[in-house]
Amino acid sequence: MSSHIQYRPSQGFFALPRELRDMIYMYTFVSSPRSFTATCKTSLLANLPPLLKTNLAIHSEATPIWLAHATTTVSSPASLVFTITYLKSWPACHRLFECITSISITSFRQAHLNSYYTFLSRFPNLQSLHLFIPARAPTSSSSHQLSSATVIHDYELANVVAIPSLKRLCIEFPDEDFSVLQTLLYRAMRSWFWEQFGTRGKDVEIEFGGLASWMMDDDSEEGGCLMFD
Repeated sequence: MSSHIQYRPSQGFFALPRELRDMIYMYTFVSSPRSFTATCKTSLLANLPPLLKTNLAIHSEATPIWLAHATTTVSSPASLVFTITYLKSWPACHRLFECITSISITSFRQAHLNSYYTFLSRFPNLQSLHLFIPARAPTSSSSHQLSSATVIHDYELANVVAIPSLKRLCIEFPDEDFSVLQTLLYRAMRSWFWEQFGTRGKDVEIEFGGLASWMMDDDSEEGGCLMFD
């Protein structure tokens, strides 16, 4: 995609100073799609904000600004590969990798952990990470007791703690009903993350999607919140 930077008109809109053009781009993206999701060229084009489809010059200038304000969403290994291929196709691809600060992985499966962690390591300024983990949390009638230690080990979550610029982490277990046992599991996981981030001197906001804030508040009568460790 070397054509990204081949066309640079110097009249009309492009006669404006670059700083002013960047302000216009940012203002426009406030109402644009906030998620960069692509599995192929067709889905990429469908997902791009209208402004980025205007011409090659605007696409080249404005895409880094849009990516800096959007969440890059990966739904499968195929979308991961296409996303990397698209970003690397730019002449100054390192700039795009540096622009992306928010990533969501909607199917964080064990079989693809190495690919996902390699993917995350490409973004030096990653600040927000949202993981959808397809693991079943325990229920009172379940014979399989999924523990916080099991989730942390099986999904190698110590790698998440090692992300240098991380400021916000959200973890979701899709389709869970958030019973008392599940809430205790999430509390235990949160405590582990707090401890791990704390030893590194990092202040990271930790959330568990689908839970109301009061469900994550520690209750003195529920001292067994770490029972799954």
